[in-house]
Amino acid sequence: MQGIVALEDLRARDVTFARATRPMTPEQVAAGLDTLARLHGETWGRHVPGPGAPPLLMARSSNAIWDAWFAELPQMFAAPRAFAAPVALHDPERLRVAVRAYRTAAHHDPKCLVHGDPHIGNAYIERDGTVGFLDWQTIAIGTWTHDVNYFIVSALDLPDRRAHERDLLGGYLKSLASYGVPVPGSGEAWESYRRATVYGFICWLCNPDIWQPPDVNAATFARFGMAMLDHDTYAAIGV
Repeated sequence: MQGIVALEDLRARDVTFARATRPMTPEQVAAGLDTLARLHGETWGRHVPGPGAPPLLMARSSNAIWDAWFAELPQMFAAPRAFAAPVALHDPERLRVAVRAYRTAAHHDPKCLVHGDPHIGNAYIERDGTVGFLDWQTIAIGTWTHDVNYFIVSALDLPDRRAHERDLLGGYLKSLASYGVPVPGSGEAWESYRRATVYGFICWLCNPDIWQPPDVNAATFARFGMAMLDHDTYAAIGV
């Protein structure tokens, strides 16, 4: 058996690579959501478990990773990065309970193919304004809110997120519906979106500085910290 990996040099297309310290505009985020809606819409409800199928995003196989992060929470909340988010959120046990509840609920939501890691640093902008994504090593079967929340919160500066996220969510749902998907109502979608914030919050609290530089980790964690408060995520999850 032989495996072949084909890679494209995106620099040859003169794309602009996004970065957390340079937030995207609402228009650019809308373009990225159209790209995600296409991925989600074309694969909605088509997951067939079996050999060779993509993994489930919140599968039990990831328990070891989550347990390791749960164990590190006290020291992570004591580290400098933690203070980019409000101290009111520095409760390791509450975060553990919330993440466990979120993972359990995710198994019952409609499934589609998801990028899995569509934060701003994995996005790029074409000269015509199209937004694409790179680093597909975490592609999986999961819920639409995972990709959508992770991208919107990580990509927008705080004032822009507060001003535009509901409209951006509505635009995504409209685009998703164009693929014949039975989209949730705006209220149901908003509740799912609020709950999904907890994933980015713990990921960017625990993300090692060898994976992303300290300024990127701090900037992105700060955005998820404020989103946790704005979305009242713990209340949305019920913890």
